[in-house]
Amino acid sequence: MFSFGVMALEIACGRGSYEDGEIWVWQLYLTVDVLGGADEMLGSEFPDEEKKCLMMVGLWCMHPDPARRLRAGPMIRFLRLQDSVPELPRGALDGPVLYRPSTLQLGMTESPSPSYSRICVH
Repeated sequence: MFSFGVMALEIACGRGSYEDGEIWVWQLYLTVDVLGGADEMLGSEFPDEEKKCLMMVGLWCMHPDPARRLRAGPMIRFLRLQDSVPELPRGALDGPVLYRPSTLQLGMTESPSPSYSRICVH
């Protein structure tokens, strides 16, 4: 889900999600100007509601706590504009965004040790 969030933000913004190791769109969200990061090439072809939805879904998918990231079902309902994307808690993306690989991605049959279970994404 994390990778989908990265992709969603890059599509909506027309550039990478990270600058200097931080999610720059998060700063726009905190100033209530998340649409200020939307790609100008999208122009008026896409309503602001759709652009904001894609950006909010991207931020939720990149939540630092894997347990709080969106699941596929709600994400699809949000992207179809069937439900409203909930607001993120103000401190949700403060600090580094962490990625926890699955045991399958690590080629392991057991859960990774706590010291290896979190890798910082830059």
